[in-house]
Amino acid sequence: MHQFTVYGSESRIFVISRISNNSTFMNEGIDSNYVYRILKIDRQPPNTLQLFDDQRIYSSSEIDKILGRKQSNTEIGFDEENGSLQILTKACAILGFFKGIIGYYVIFIKVPRFAGLVYEHEIYGIDQISLIPLATESYVKSMGITQEHRKEEERYRKYFNEIPFTRDFFFSFTYDLTRTVQQYIYGLSRGLVENDSQFFISSFVQRKFYLYGRQFTITIIARRSRHYSGTRFQKRGVSERGWVANDVETELIVIEDGFASQKIGSYVQCRGTVPVYWSQKTEQIIKPEIYYPKHDPLFDSSTAHFADLQTRYGYPTVVLSLLKLDEKKPRETPLHSLFVDAISTINRILPQQYKIIYIPFDYSSLSICSQCILC
Repeated sequence: MHQFTVYGSESRIFVISRISNNSTFMNEGIDSNYVYRILKIDRQPPNTLQLFDDQRIYSSSEIDKILGRKQSNTEIGFDEENGSLQILTKACAILGFFKGIIGYYVIFIKVPRFAGLVYEHEIYGIDQISLIPLATESYVKSMGITQEHRKEEERYRKYFNEIPFTRDFFFSFTYDLTRTVQQYIYGLSRGLVENDSQFFISSFVQRKFYLYGRQFTITIIARRSRHYSGTRFQKRGVSERGWVANDVETELIVIEDGFASQKIGSYVQCRGTVPVYWSQKTEQIIKPEIYYPKHDPLFDSSTAHFADLQTRYGYPTVVLSLLKLDEKKPRETPLHSLFVDAISTINRILPQQYKIIYIPFDYSSLSICSQCILC
């Protein structure tokens, strides 16, 4: 587990990471239980992010010298360049940065929560965060920030604190949760380490069980796209760039834990709103009426959506539509017809091996059929 101690002065924030020592660092001449790294963040101006990492490994005595401490583990130090230093918080990770009206905040994960394992990689949730502003109180006073701006800043902080970090966010120090197993292994074999930024907002569930004496781990990871996202009814349809509302990639990972080796496999599926231009009237509480705000005769946005799917996952693309096909008062059936037209239009320009396979499945009509058996 990573451990950060965060110090602050008027001009800088020092994020000091403590790492367990090993033979690699001992070979560099550092003979102690722990070694350290430093990330420096400029606090002025607070509306600009400037971070510095010198890639160096430090000993505890070097850290004490940098912080101007006479002994380790004291909470106050002094640096000639940055002034007095005071401990701000302790944390295990940096979640990111949040920009308010006055300036940026650094978001630290203060208390992690162990959530489970994926292929022996530890996955954590978040129990508590710490929000550290770049703008100090003396800076705010010197800039003449009005009381009105302070209240507005506090309102933004309140909105930010309402984000359910402790419920819906997960992370790992060693495993890339933003990628499927296939993408992860492919990337490792080619030295690729870039994350898929589309899925940084994630949810995670895990279960382990035994079957005929064999131990399995089942993991479900749902990666919700940040593109064209929004609440239900408020966000529907497709954007001009082909992104659909409420796009979620779900990966089911099954791992058999053997004595000599592990076997792993995964199944990936995507769900999202129908990729045509449609929306709903949100002033209606029960069954909001569907309407079509934009006409796209060539289905360019739908084409862009399926092109992105084939780029990410290969072909063919199989579409399972859950739209109703038989209604007394048509609501979803016109949307179904428009969706069929979109797929037919796209398929006319695709080679046979790239054509979209469309499967309509009216679950509601089958569920009320006395002769139908749903498994």
